[in-house]
Order: sequence, then structure tokens, then C-alpha cells
Amino acid sequence: MKVSIITPVYNSSQYLAKCIESVFAQTYSDWEMLCVDDASTDNSLKILESYAANELRIRVFAIDQNHGQAYARNIALTHISGDIVAFYYNNKILLKRVIGTSGDIIDISEDGTVFVNGQALDEPYVNEKAFGECDIELPYQVPDNRIFVMGDHRSVSVDSRSTAVGCIADENVIGKVIFRIWPWESIGTV
Repeated sequence: MKVSIITPVYNSSQYLAKCIESVFAQTYSDWEMLCVDDASTDNSLKILESYAANELRIRVFAIDQNHGQAYARNIALTHISGDIVAFYYNNKILLKRVIGTSGDIIDISEDGTVFVNGQALDEPYVNEKAFGECDIELPYQVPDNRIFVMGDHRSVSVDSRSTAVGCIADENVIGKVIFRIWPWESIGTV
């Protein structure tokens, strides 16, 4: 399970390196770090961009005007990958896994291996990799304010690989799946 580390930043240049290095020091490696610079007036954004240039798991977002921690945190929440989201499609609610967010480059090999920004995804939740129905040109860059989603049953799933569904607008997401109640033997967090 991917861990998303959300880090709102405002004039924190003296602490940033220590913060980021503490994440690198963890033994768990399936993580992403989403740093939102809230219009810092110090060197914070440059430090973040320097780390992000060398580590694909770090993504940096910059806000033009200071809005506070809660606002910055909410910006990061819209860019979390690995979540399962719910959205309407043809009067049905579909549940799909978030693969990429605005600006990400998605590629899929013929054997069904998914790459985001050049890195192969570790997808233990997929029983069988498959290229599936795909009529988009790969590699594909996710447009602004959109998310690229895929179902876990890759050979039959209709998802962002198809122009019929395409990328989902942020405002069309109606929820995130965080808990499973069926089947009973799999009850728990997703």
C-alpha cells in the first residue's frame, strides 16, 4: 500500500532538508511525498525543486498567494495517487484506482505494465496484467485538473485508457474508497 506524505511548506527552508531526509531514512519504500509551497518568500521552493529533480517520488506544487496550511493540504489531496475513487459514468457509479494526476506521463507496455513518469508501478492488487482496451496515444500526459484511472481487472476494465471514459475531472470525483466490507474475508481498509 502506497503511503502519501503531504507536506505543506511556508518559509521552512531551515527545516526542509531534515524533513525530506527523514523520509528517505525510512525502510518502507512505497511512498510519495507531495510538497505544497504556500508562496514562501525564502528559499523553500528551490530546496523542494532540487530534491524533486533527483527523486521521482517527490512532487512539488507551488501556490502564488499564501492561503495557509489547510488550503495547501487540500491542494496535495487532489494529487494523491494510488487511491480508489468513485465517479459517475453513464448513470452508474464506477470505482477505479488513481494511476496519475495532472502533468503525469502515463505509459503502458504490451504486457500491461504501467509506468508513471518513467517508473513502473508496483501493483500487487492487480491479479493479471493486461494492456486491455486502449485507444489513446501512449505515452499520455494527464491534463490539468484531471486524474487518470484504471480498474484492477485490466483486461476488461473500461477506464482512462479508453476515450469513452478518458481522464476524470477533479470535480466529478464523488468520493474515495477507504474501507471494504465485502467479501467478509477481505474486510478492512483498502
